[in-house]
Amino acid sequence: MSAGRVLQVAGAVAVLVLLYAVALGSFNPLDLVLGAIVGSIVLVAFRGFLLTKPAEEPGVLVRRALRLPLFLLILAREVVTGTWRVGIAVLSPRPVGVSGVIDVPMGERTDLGVAVSSLAISLTPGELVVELDWERRTMLVHALDADDPDRIRAEQQLLYERYQRGVFP
Repeated sequence: MSAGRVLQVAGAVAVLVLLYAVALGSFNPLDLVLGAIVGSIVLVAFRGFLLTKPAEEPGVLVRRALRLPLFLLILAREVVTGTWRVGIAVLSPRPVGVSGVIDVPMGERTDLGVAVSSLAISLTPGELVVELDWERRTMLVHALDADDPDRIRAEQQLLYERYQRGVFP
């Protein structure tokens, strides 16, 4: 087994142990050991589904892990900014503008990248992914303020290129 595959399997088991511990609400060492056993069984049972992609080099995984905190920080900033905008829109006596659905191109995102982008967009108040059109490779995004669709497309592309691509391509 290559070093990349070992790291991939270890990371998958660690994620499953973390999910198990969070679901139990306990980080007791015995619960973590039991979580590792259950996680390993799940990984073996579903290896054809969970580990279908070839393992990446350890350096790539380390670079992604190092870029993850910045991506999460930017995502938190977007949530706070979106919350502020929605709050202003709700409390403002004048109308917000035009809300509507906008086509945001998926571009060269992988399936995982599309999933993470969809989640990030939907977490941000004021925008919501309502459909993924795989034939046209677009995400249909409902925006509270859709006066300038090109601006929203450009913002989403910038967030992907600058912060998400290095973690979830």
